[in-house]
Amino acid sequence: HGLLSDAELFAKLQDAKRANPDVIGYISIPGTDLHEPVVQTTDNVTYLTHAADGEDDARGAIFADYRSPAYVGDSSRMTLLHGHNMRDGSMFGVLASYGDPDFWAAHPYVQYVDAAGNGGTWLVYSARLADGADDVFTFPVKRPYYDRIARFSQRSILDPGFTPDPDGRTLTLST
Repeated sequence: HGLLSDAELFAKLQDAKRANPDVIGYISIPGTDLHEPVVQTTDNVTYLTHAADGEDDARGAIFADYRSPAYVGDSSRMTLLHGHNMRDGSMFGVLASYGDPDFWAAHPYVQYVDAAGNGGTWLVYSARLADGADDVFTFPVKRPYYDRIARFSQRSILDPGFTPDPDGRTLTLST
């Protein structure tokens, strides 16, 4: 899979939403096997053991944090997505590969669209290990946006050679 148009991502989202109204987005990392619907519900537990279609599945689904806005155009400027780190590289198992600069060079983009048609293509600027006390998991966001992205860049194991636009939005993938 190469880069998809926003319309292609949105069509995939709509197909998945017909199977489950909890579908709020669609994520793709071009050149990898990560092309999945994104779900959201009132907790961060349900989709640990259910697929995006709502069926029981130990692999779970990729899901937006219940405290995260459902739409990337919302005022928080940060969307937090969770997914299992599968040993076979599926789901968010691919994220560990961002510690390798060659992997980042070959897969620098993450694409995401939400159910309102917002989204697009993000350039990966940070990859790091975070624990549960990390401020990436803090809601509501208390630190100014520019400070957050600067901290994420400083703690990163990769150096893409740029810092994101302080007026932009962040899509955070957590496993």
